[in-house]
Amino acid sequence: MPKLQLGHARLRSSASFCGDNARSFGAFELAPKRGSGASKTGVPKLELGNQKNGRDVKDWAFAVSVGAALLVTGATMMRSHWLAWLSEKNDPSLDENDRTYYCRRFRRRMQTSAMIAVLGLLIPFGDAILPQLFDDEQRQMVVFGIYWGAVLLLTVWVIIMGLGDFFASSAHTRGALARIRLKQRELERQLEEARRRNTNGHQKPN
Repeated sequence: MPKLQLGHARLRSSASFCGDNARSFGAFELAPKRGSGASKTGVPKLELGNQKNGRDVKDWAFAVSVGAALLVTGATMMRSHWLAWLSEKNDPSLDENDRTYYCRRFRRRMQTSAMIAVLGLLIPFGDAILPQLFDDEQRQMVVFGIYWGAVLLLTVWVIIMGLGDFFASSAHTRGALARIRLKQRELERQLEEARRRNTNGHQKPN
């Protein structure tokens, strides 16, 4: 009986040893599965992060491109208006009314062009730099609303100034054409009077 009990004890210890090894081996087998599952769930997160960063870079690059285009456009327009005003200011054929109109047009167009250049600076600043200045999300939303509202109002003001310049130029053109027609009718009347006097002077007396 003692030998039998000892044999049973050895069998139980062997079974427990094999069971422990089997469980450990099973854990070793399951660990890569759990790890592979984590890697499978982690890889899409990494890819989503890369996609998000890619979209942020694209948005930032687009904002910078638009801002640079507006800045170059505004600076080019300002230079063109300045050169045009220099030639108009020194034109001796212009009367005082035309010179006053060209001076007002120069100021109006310079203001519009300068605001276009300012928009070229504000758009990339608000898109790329402003989000990094605030950590509080609620405060960031408030600042964003105020900032982009101001940018929108400035854009509307640029459009209004452009429309005002268009209508002012149209009104000046119509006035200039009216003066030309009036001058033309005056010249035609003087020519008709000169012809009539010439005809009367060459008539033979009866």
